[in-house]
Amino acid sequence: MSLTGVVKQIPNTLSWIRILCALGLFLFTPFTFGFMVLYIIAGVSDMIDGSIARKLNVGSAFGANLDSIADLTFACIGLYILLPVVDFPAWAAPVAIGLVSTRFISMIIAKIRFKQFVMLHTIGNKVFVGIAWLIFLIYPLVSDITIFLIIGCVIGFITCLEDLVINSTSKEPAYNNKGFLFKNKKTGDD
Repeated sequence: MSLTGVVKQIPNTLSWIRILCALGLFLFTPFTFGFMVLYIIAGVSDMIDGSIARKLNVGSAFGANLDSIADLTFACIGLYILLPVVDFPAWAAPVAIGLVSTRFISMIIAKIRFKQFVMLHTIGNKVFVGIAWLIFLIYPLVSDITIFLIIGCVIGFITCLEDLVINSTSKEPAYNNKGFLFKNKKTGDD
């Protein structure tokens, strides 16, 4: 494979790395060194794969779907492992269930309308995922994460509603819709 071919695979490779890191989390006790290394690598890969795909102009529908699968894998495994060991306030669980339920309703609306599941890559979703990742990253280091939870829930609520509106009103799947507050340019998928 040529150097150009290798470079074009970087974004998808990062998504595969995120999936492997997420699966690797099962091998470690939460918040141990090995766990945190995999958690950080997975989170950073999520932050940079789409940007690299756009910068290299190598976005594809496959890449966007792989990114979404990697995101979902990392989120589900991370939550499955971390939620039982984290001491969140009682109000956080029903709010989290509501946010996840709203996100799935949005995906079901897209499935009905477009015959495919659509996980949007809006700026708001990226901020929300970053805050959620950061909450678990800093949890062992701070005594009270309530303000982070409140900020995350507010942003999560806004992004879930935005997802519902976009998936309910778009004429076609809008994977790379940047959201209501940002100019939408048609670029390659991330």
